[in-house]
Amino acid sequence: MLQNGSARDVPLIRAASAYIHAMRNTRPRRLDGWLFGDPDVDADDGGFTTWHVQYHDRAATKRAGLASELTFHDLRHVGCTRLALLHRDCFEQAKTTEHKDPHMLMRYYNPSIVNRVAQIRTRERVLAIW
Repeated sequence: MLQNGSARDVPLIRAASAYIHAMRNTRPRRLDGWLFGDPDVDADDGGFTTWHVQYHDRAATKRAGLASELTFHDLRHVGCTRLALLHRDCFEQAKTTEHKDPHMLMRYYNPSIVNRVAQIRTRERVLAIW
């Protein structure tokens, strides 16, 4: 993944890994080895640009009947919020999501109050306090 000029590897949960594996097995093979296209090449030369991601995301959102105000970037909020359940703390999660600043990670972590209460109650039971 390349963002802000720095290349990085990001670990995937099993479901994401299985989904990508399934896409690789069902989509036609590309000679350049990319699943969708080389992000460093112009679209006319077989690349896959951010415009393609945004366009196809909007089309999929519309087909699914989801709110039209949703954006591809909203997935980052959903992903960071759900990944929080798999990590011990925000520092461990920042390593996974490659956030350099925990404050930026907190911008994307948006749990509902219902989920926060459930997490606290679970920890209370585990720790047998109060």
